[in-house]
Amino acid sequence: MQVKNALLDVRLQEQTNRDLTSVAYPQVNGNFSFVDNLKVPVSLIPSDLFGGTPGTYQKFPFGIKYNATAGINLDQLLFDGQVFVGLQARQTAIDFSEKTWK
Repeated sequence: MQVKNALLDVRLQEQTNRDLTSVAYPQVNGNFSFVDNLKVPVSLIPSDLFGGTPGTYQKFPFGIKYNATAGINLDQLLFDGQVFVGLQARQTAIDFSEKTWK
């Protein structure tokens, strides 16, 4: 039973090392947004501003029917002392876990 627990500890340490290593890799994120305005908003403007009949109003649309945006983001960790120390200590931690059950 102790050997099985020790092997699980080694695997747990290896997974922790993978998690730590993944922090140092570039991270890529993307997004996409699409808007369909079923009814484009309108404002009423007095017609006499455009040479129309005074006292009447003209509908003037504000906005567009469709709108789409897309983006991509790339992040790279340049320096974090804790991460770099952790990366250097990865193998030592695995060696320690392996030695505790031998």
